[in-house]
Amino acid sequence: AATEGGMSGAMAVLIWMARIGVYIGWIGGVGGVFFLTVVAEGKRPAAVDRAIVVLLGLGAIATALSFGLQGIDELGKAIAGLGDATAWKAGLQSPYGETLGLGAVALILAAIALRLSARSVAAIVACIGLVVVAVALTRSGHASTAVPVWLARPALALHGAMAIVWGGSLLPLLILVATRQEHAGRTAVRLSGLLLPTVAGLALSGLTLAYLQQVT
Repeated sequence: AATEGGMSGAMAVLIWMARIGVYIGWIGGVGGVFFLTVVAEGKRPAAVDRAIVVLLGLGAIATALSFGLQGIDELGKAIAGLGDATAWKAGLQSPYGETLGLGAVALILAAIALRLSARSVAAIVACIGLVVVAVALTRSGHASTAVPVWLARPALALHGAMAIVWGGSLLPLLILVATRQEHAGRTAVRLSGLLLPTVAGLALSGLTLAYLQQVT
C-alpha cells in the first residue's frame, strides 16, 4: 500500500532499514549462536558473546518495529500511524507478519542457547532456532509462492539456512582469531569442513529457486 504524499519514499526506506536489521539479527545473531554452540570448540571469550547479543538485540528491535511499519504500509497511513493499535494488528496479520513472528521465535531460541551452560543442550536449541528462521523465510516473498510449493519452500529454507550458517560464522570466528584463542585454528578447520556441503546446498537450492521463478 502506498503512503500519503511524500511519505511513500521515506516509508519505503524505513521498512527496508528495519528489514535489514531483521536479517542482521537472523544471520549474525541466530547464525552466530549456531556457530558458537555447534561449530566452535573450547571456551569462548566474553567479547564474542557480547557481539552476538548486540546482533540479537538489533534483530529484536527491528522485528518489533517491522510489525508496525508493515501495518501502516498496509493501511496507507503516515509514520504517525505507529501510535495506532490497528496498524500493529494489520502488521501481525500481513503476509510478512508470520515471517516476523517465526523470526522472533528464532531470536529468542538463539538467546536462550547462548546462555545455556550445557553445550549439547545449547547446540540442540540453536539448531531448532536455525530451522525456525529457515521456515520463516518460506512464509513470505516471491520465491515462497513459486510452484510447485512442495519443492520451492524446502529449497528456499535450505538456501536460507546455508547462508545463515556461513554468514553467521564470520564475525565470531574473526573475534576468536583476533583474541588469539588457542582453539581458533581447530574451529576454523571444523568450519572449513562444512564448506563443501553448505556450498553444495546453496548452489543446488539457488539453482532450483532460479529455475522455478523463471517457469512460474
